[in-house]
Amino acid sequence: MSSAQNFIIHIITKTHEPERLLLLLHAQYIAKVHECDQAHLSQRRNEQTGGETAPPQGIGIA
Repeated sequence: MSSAQNFIIHIITKTHEPERLLLLLHAQYIAKVHECDQAHLSQRRNEQTGGETAPPQGIGIA
């Protein structure tokens, strides 16, 4: 196991509310995976359309 995994196991075994801590860690993990998925999808969308799909903010037609 990695040192990060050992550290998490140590914290979980020493806490008074291990279930709550596990739920928090799981929620953070899911949020990070979702964030990475969204970034990947956005990158693929930009590659397929040849760049940004909207004009840059702050530039308008006069």
